[in-house]
Amino acid sequence: MNTSLNKRASSVSRAKKVLNEEGMERYEDRKDRSLLLQSLALKLAHTFYKEPDAILKSFEKTVNDNLKDPEFLKAVIFYAKNLGMRLSPSLALAILDREREDIPEKLITYVYTRPDFIANALAYLKMTDGDFDLSEEYRDGLRKALENMSEITLKRKMMRRRTFKLSDLIKIFRPTPKNAKMSELYKGIIENKVRLTKEESVTTLLSDTTLSKEEKVDEMKKNVKNISINSLTRNLSQFTGSVDDKTKNNLMKRYTNIDIKNVMQINPFDLIISQENFDYALSEVLDAALKKWAEATILPDLGRVGFLIDVSGSMGGSYQEADDGFSKAFKYLALLSPLYKPEFVWFFSNDIQQYPTYEKMIIQKSNPNEIFAVGRSMRSRVQWGGTALHLSIMKTMERNQEKIDTLFVITDEYGNIEQNVDEFNKMAKTAGIKLIVINIAYTGETNINPMEHSTKWAILIGGLNAKIFDYLNLYMDFDKFKKTLISKYQEWLNQ
Repeated sequence: MNTSLNKRASSVSRAKKVLNEEGMERYEDRKDRSLLLQSLALKLAHTFYKEPDAILKSFEKTVNDNLKDPEFLKAVIFYAKNLGMRLSPSLALAILDREREDIPEKLITYVYTRPDFIANALAYLKMTDGDFDLSEEYRDGLRKALENMSEITLKRKMMRRRTFKLSDLIKIFRPTPKNAKMSELYKGIIENKVRLTKEESVTTLLSDTTLSKEEKVDEMKKNVKNISINSLTRNLSQFTGSVDDKTKNNLMKRYTNIDIKNVMQINPFDLIISQENFDYALSEVLDAALKKWAEATILPDLGRVGFLIDVSGSMGGSYQEADDGFSKAFKYLALLSPLYKPEFVWFFSNDIQQYPTYEKMIIQKSNPNEIFAVGRSMRSRVQWGGTALHLSIMKTMERNQEKIDTLFVITDEYGNIEQNVDEFNKMAKTAGIKLIVINIAYTGETNINPMEHSTKWAILIGGLNAKIFDYLNLYMDFDKFKKTLISKYQEWLNQ
């Protein structure tokens, strides 16, 4: 057991409790940490927890709360972009420009690598301000970003049904074409004459109403070598039930011969999601892809690991949605369980729930598809209830104190801070167990004392984070991580 985790933090009493819009008592997180977590979890979609407008307002407020620390804010934008976030970097830069904060052109062109990223920023400003008033530097940066985009990038994101179409962006920013071919492309986009070919876009292929499903799959089979690795990964399910030996071998070659740079572009959750309702024909391909990704990823040494999964009503209950909290919890299980071979997998709502048969199956399975099958079978048997987060963590630690070094808790934290919170803080810090809380619906509030996050005993992670291992390696001490983040950003900026 790692006794170095026992050091007691001195700042517990400074954590501020607030009432959220539903009257629940929660801890208010540190403004800088809230910015980082929300940047890595931002997704504007209807959820059990908040409407898109509320999520956006929370993010906007968090960015504004950090305006006094602009270098950290820019470093978070840079980091979020590196981790594949699309929306938060675009919106955060737009908010920075609204406040007329200096933004390096290098950061602008680094963030806005696709037309829809620029369109998102303009649509946000128009929605919140009624129009957009861009600084000269920001406007020039966006123009430069458009000029840097390749022909195929522009053709794949013409956004004909969006508030801001690509033709609008070209008219607004007037990018200078690099050559005669790009000049003709700009002209064709404005005149609505440009179309993608099926060879250029999987999306175009799949949306072609003149082709049958079988014909679309045949076209994909012919182009396995040419489809981008991300598009291929996201659309693997199209091959279900129709994989011949040649296609299987071509797919295996794409994933097993991939270089490190492209491996790191793979979102492991895209692979996991591909297997959620998958037949077994492609399991070997997907397992090989996950193995290749894992080989290129630095896995933190967490010692012996246990899992505690929230099955309160807000995580699933009567809902049967593929993207609810219960499904997201099993996405994490499907990724983490084969890598760490947990000592146990327990569940909780009002109290601890144990399902020995299912637990054994989860621990023994190494294929995500099989782990998802366990989840589907469990859903109708789980005792959905309230969220006794503190009580359940304490009981889990008490019963497993000599068995584990790290406890993953996957939850939406949807409930009040419990009366036993002080007992919980004391017990959790002295148990010698690293607590990693994954809030799959993080919006700036938490039931784990935020003054204790990223101390020697507690880490909070927000959303369905594809870079969880980078997160864990860098995020053991938030203040140290913050300095490292700023340093890495400035180092990149000065290159």
